Amino acid sequence: MRASTSSTACLAALALALLAPGPARAQDEAPALRELKRKLLVEGGFVAEQAAFDLFLVGVKGRGDAELGEEGSQDAFLREILEPGDASRREARLAVLRALRQCGRFRGEAAARLTLRALDDPLAVVATAAQATFATLDDDRGTVYRFLLQRMTVDLRGARPGTPRGKQLFSLIDLLERMPNPIEATGVLIALLEVPRQLRAVELRARESLQRLTAQPLEAAADWRRWFDEARGKSHAEWRLEVARRREERTRKHEAEAERYFARLLAALQKDGDLLLNELKDAISGPDAVTPVRRTAVRELGAMARAGGERGEKALNLLRGRLAQGQPTDLDETKALVVEALGETGNKAVLPDVLAYLNGRQQQQHDRMRMAAATAAGALQAAEAIDPLLAVLAEPGAPEDLLEVAIEALGRIAQNPDGKVSLALKRFADGQRQGSNGGAPISGSTSLLVVTVRALGALPYAPGGDAAQRVTTLLREVSAHEDVNVRNFAAVSLGTIPHEQAFPALVARLGAEAAPHVRRSIVEALGQQAIDRPDLAEAAIDLLVPLLDDPEEQIRRKVQQRLEEIATRPPTFRETFAGLWLLVQRILATKDATAAVRFLATLPAPEALTPAQQQQRPRYYDLLEVRARGLLATDAPAALHDFDLVITGLNLVAPATARARALHLGKARALVRLPAPRAGEALGLVAGCFPPQGAAIEDPDLWAAAVEVAERAHAADAKAVARVLGPAMAPHLSSAPPAAQARLTELVKAGT
Repeated sequence: MRASTSSTACLAALALALLAPGPARAQDEAPALRELKRKLLVEGGFVAEQAAFDLFLVGVKGRGDAELGEEGSQDAFLREILEPGDASRREARLAVLRALRQCGRFRGEAAARLTLRALDDPLAVVATAAQATFATLDDDRGTVYRFLLQRMTVDLRGARPGTPRGKQLFSLIDLLERMPNPIEATGVLIALLEVPRQLRAVELRARESLQRLTAQPLEAAADWRRWFDEARGKSHAEWRLEVARRREERTRKHEAEAERYFARLLAALQKDGDLLLNELKDAISGPDAVTPVRRTAVRELGAMARAGGERGEKALNLLRGRLAQGQPTDLDETKALVVEALGETGNKAVLPDVLAYLNGRQQQQHDRMRMAAATAAGALQAAEAIDPLLAVLAEPGAPEDLLEVAIEALGRIAQNPDGKVSLALKRFADGQRQGSNGGAPISGSTSLLVVTVRALGALPYAPGGDAAQRVTTLLREVSAHEDVNVRNFAAVSLGTIPHEQAFPALVARLGAEAAPHVRRSIVEALGQQAIDRPDLAEAAIDLLVPLLDDPEEQIRRKVQQRLEEIATRPPTFRETFAGLWLLVQRILATKDATAAVRFLATLPAPEALTPAQQQQRPRYYDLLEVRARGLLATDAPAALHDFDLVITGLNLVAPATARARALHLGKARALVRLPAPRAGEALGLVAGCFPPQGAAIEDPDLWAAAVEVAERAHAADAKAVARVLGPAMAPHLSSAPPAAQARLTELVKAGT
């Protein structure tokens, strides 16, 4: 939830204090970065959580915004937020901890270090949140557990119970039991037992945690190590199954069954595939098997069936055989799991088995079984499942959770013969908005409408057909829905519909939409329309170019991405440079060449042009020239390289035409901007652009270039200005603009 009104002023003041320039905060901090920090400190709720998420991932390759800093550059700020004691930062601390649950896996050790600061927070709600966050931390490289190993066995060594360090050590011991990787957690606890002269209280707590974590009754550290070294090579699934077996041994009702199942399973895994199948059969069919064992067995059999081969065929038969047990209308959770597993096999031969459980209520099928069948039908992506799924939609009084699963399945199948599926979904959406489904009342659940809108976007359509037109009309209407999720997915789906009304509908919504993430989806959809229909490219580019200056960073980034794709993805655009040229022209109409550089970064080298692109060399060199001019201010060597490519490629080595003179002047500007300026060469290029006769020269760019090059060259070689440039421009100097005339006269005189 958002921060309370009574604390807003305090939070705002705190934000200003934290964001103000100081020893630890650069005064030139990016505005986007300052805005993220403000949101974290002031906004509260999801907005603050997203800001913390973005700050933690700054600089992370493929995840965060590298333009806002290097990886870890904002950790000090987040540590300051998490510093215990300041009650006014309660919501900000909670937002950071929630964000770390989502993104901590990308920087495991850093997330652990940050969360550690909040474990001892005097505010119980923050400390509890920190514990919950710590219990989720994991990463592929194991850095979280290595950090814990160092912290618990070295940094906190000798920490006594009751002290702050002792409390932290005991908290970490408890948290290890809840962390995602039980194998690594077990290793850390065993290492803690092995610390020489370990305190008795620590030893007892670590052993108790180990026994709960592994269900092993061992005592001595050496016994724990010996067992762990043998067991640690197991997969997580095998480890958890073994622990489950030991735990089940402690129960009364299922003790014998759990022990027998898991013991035989391990033997089967090591020795005999047939034995494994027999044990799995007992697990899914035996009357005494516990639910977790059944679920695992179904999953294992499904994986075998999906892999194929002789063992896969046997596993598939076992699953199908399990469906024959019990009454068809009974609620049987194991049978429901089997139906879902059959769908994930991808084997369409099982479709009749699946559809048998999708029949209507007249067959008295339990809703859970029908949901499992709908899920499996979608996973199989079989066209034969379309009609049974549509029958579910038309069924009066069908429960909403079943309807959601059926609609999702239709979207996953992604087939729309003769527009049948899309029209049925449209009728359903129309009825739902009016509170009726097949004549029976139905709630106006936005989740149902969202699922329907998403499914409509996943279907194929005949371009310009009746189905596409009807769906476009529906999506245009719901794109103005009061629920932001409905609007968002309506925009996403509109981007995929091949109908002439879809693009105008998106244009209308872009101007009316206030939610940034929905506007971002609209930009995405407009780009998709233009990519799929190159005839819309010009309109899309005209619409999106002004949004390069949108105040929302996420909008600007999506606009840039989509403009690049519009200009380069359609084959005709890619081969002719027509899309890029159109885009560059629109940008240059309101901005300078610097703004176009980002879109020209991937231009191929001249020798890499395809045969089709070779036919468009003049346009290619036009683009290369724009890039060269755009790079002048930021990367003179690259600009010089591009100017040389254009001059050589167009054979304009002599400044005999206006185009040639413009290129020579651009090259001269690049030469004097190099880290080691080549003043003489630059002056020679400018001098060569003056004709030998004394006619007046009205070219303002020539005079501007002469002033710039002369000024920059003057510092390196003042005499060269007088020697090289002076004689060439003297016959024409009287026609120069007054300011240029005065400055050039001054520079020549200084070098005489």
